[in-house]
Amino acid sequence: MVAVVYEPSPVEIAAGSVGLPAAELLIVRIFRGPGEPPFKLYGLWGYALNYGIAFDLWLMWPLPALLFFGVSLLLAGVRGYAGCEILALSNLLSGRRDELACAILSPVDTIERSVMSRS
Repeated sequence: MVAVVYEPSPVEIAAGSVGLPAAELLIVRIFRGPGEPPFKLYGLWGYALNYGIAFDLWLMWPLPALLFFGVSLLLAGVRGYAGCEILALSNLLSGRRDELACAILSPVDTIERSVMSRS
């Protein structure tokens, strides 16, 4: 049996942990100023935007993309953030509550909302 070990470079680690989150925050700031209400993009356009970004990042930089998405998922879980987990870090840093459709976890968020509204 052969095990392939991949050692990430410092550039990949920096890109996934600092570069991609900073780029996301900058993009959100450019398109949505601090005084504007949060955006909630669901449906076909929300899914297309989310998966387009994820696929492009995966093709360009697989390891930084996985690091960025993994940290975003963990942060969203800790914060109890419903919405696309890709925006969890920029929402935390900017104090916003923007939401984007996420085909993987949106059904879970819908069930949680219905359970919480009954309580």
